[in-house]
Amino acid sequence: MVIVVAKIFRIFVCFFSSVVIFLISACSQRAATKSSNFVVGLNTKKITEPVIPALSQEKFQKINQYKITTFTQSINDRPIYKSFIKRIYTIDDTKEAAFIAEYSDHKIDDSLKEIFEKKDLSEVKKQILKKYPQFNHNKWFKLDWIYYAFSKKITPVYLVKSLSESLEMQELILDHKLNQISSQRVGSCFSDVLVKLYPRGPKLSTLENVTLKNVELGNSIKNQIITVNSSSNIKTITKNEILSITPDDPRFDLLQVSYFLQNSFDWFEKEFTANIPLSLEVELNVGAPEKTNTFFYYSNKIRFGSGDEVYYAQIAKDPSIIIHEGNHALIDKIANLPFQNEGGSINEGFADFLTTLQLNNPNLGEVAYLKGPFKRTVKNSAKLSDKKGSLYGDSSIVSGLFWQLKEELGDTTAGKLAVDTLILLGPKTNFKDLQQKINFIVNKSLHGKTLEQAQLILNTRGW
Repeated sequence: MVIVVAKIFRIFVCFFSSVVIFLISACSQRAATKSSNFVVGLNTKKITEPVIPALSQEKFQKINQYKITTFTQSINDRPIYKSFIKRIYTIDDTKEAAFIAEYSDHKIDDSLKEIFEKKDLSEVKKQILKKYPQFNHNKWFKLDWIYYAFSKKITPVYLVKSLSESLEMQELILDHKLNQISSQRVGSCFSDVLVKLYPRGPKLSTLENVTLKNVELGNSIKNQIITVNSSSNIKTITKNEILSITPDDPRFDLLQVSYFLQNSFDWFEKEFTANIPLSLEVELNVGAPEKTNTFFYYSNKIRFGSGDEVYYAQIAKDPSIIIHEGNHALIDKIANLPFQNEGGSINEGFADFLTTLQLNNPNLGEVAYLKGPFKRTVKNSAKLSDKKGSLYGDSSIVSGLFWQLKEELGDTTAGKLAVDTLILLGPKTNFKDLQQKINFIVNKSLHGKTLEQAQLILNTRGW
């Protein structure tokens, strides 16, 4: 009887232990899943240490509730080409949420290592230049040996980095016999390009050679703050043919919009000694193949349609429309004004004034609007008491005030008054708030006769 009870007790203990272990394991798995919010997938593994040790120091970045560190994998202090290690932690360091390793399953083949170690790189360089004469004309050339990951093994190779005559960075991978394994252009490849565009739009200027500064060409136009692309399929833009792109070519609009926006931001930076971090995505031909009257900014994105050819056409070629939307991006960064109600009217008023100030033209929509000589003008006599609750109608109260200040006090004074006022505004701004801020800036910034002139304009318009 005692023996039977003992056996039953042992079975119970084993069963209970198994259940406890299972529950702990299940809870641990659930906790890990809950804490990480990551799905383990391709090249993503939850492991403590990389199979191949990392070369570089950890560089920490904080994004939301996570802390991210990145490395380059290496073998014997030699980097693995295009290797990538990323660790993702929760922000309080309590748990590693995920680990991503590019080459954690590869076998290391060091059979050629001795050959690479013994060879003089200066002699190897001479051999490469003899075998690949195109590199003789390159402005910069760097050679080293590293490791390269093939399908299942990692082995030593030569890495050639060079800067071509067209200032494009290239990388060439060669085996121990200097046979090419791969070759590709790398980097963002920003450079200045000459192109024929309308500096002030087709109504006020003819096609001229202008420079697009620091851009990357392709299916989109990119620089360090703007990316302009199209919703419709277009051919790649290359440097060789860029001067032959005509206004009827769908690619022309990408170049024209990029030019308008970059010129506008450059003007604002210079005029107001500003340094505002921008990162804008601009999409043209929104709604394609349908022709739409779309032009709006929201959350670092600007979208333009091509025009329905009833009310609007050639939207991308109208500097006032393109620059106006770009100014909304600046206003968003400076004041975060709303897009509706009184704050929305004030937002539109500042965007209109800054656009017309830059173009030195009070009329907006002269190129694109088809139902009249222009869509609207900032040259008006609108008073604060004329406010009716109309988004664009009430915007003219703001733009008209600053345009009159420009005409009577000059571009520099009016522009500074507008921007200094804008700096004091915020997402809850209404006309009462704006009235207080404008009067404060005018009285603080101006003196003598100039102050008297400004106060007279404010009084006449009911401010």
